[in-house]
Amino acid sequence: MDVSSIYVHDGTLIRVVEEPEWARLTMEVELPVLPQEERLVPRLLVFEDVYGYQVAEGCINGCPTLLDLSVVGQEGRWTRVRLNTTVGHREILCDSVRVCERPGMAEPCAPPHGGPATQLGKSGVTEGPPSVS
Repeated sequence: MDVSSIYVHDGTLIRVVEEPEWARLTMEVELPVLPQEERLVPRLLVFEDVYGYQVAEGCINGCPTLLDLSVVGQEGRWTRVRLNTTVGHREILCDSVRVCERPGMAEPCAPPHGGPATQLGKSGVTEGPPSVS
């Protein structure tokens, strides 16, 4: 697996969503538009066929800043990918990783392996809460 084209330096980790039934880990992030550019855009880092996920980070007030993403090993058919942050690192043992638009953007992530799509951003609620008189 080659992750050299995924530029994360000075990006921000917003939240992580684990989907065990699909063996998927999705990180909502803000990434630089281009290397050496300060403007950040909303993106998803999607890790597929996840076999393991470890977080080794200290305390932080707010969202961690991303430093780099690299391959640090191979275990059987899975690749160990490390995401270094300003407060430590996260390691994901997975089959693939991709960057795509966040929901509501031009190109939402398609589900892998023909699985059903998870519709993000819509709760299915058709009306608001009842009014209080």
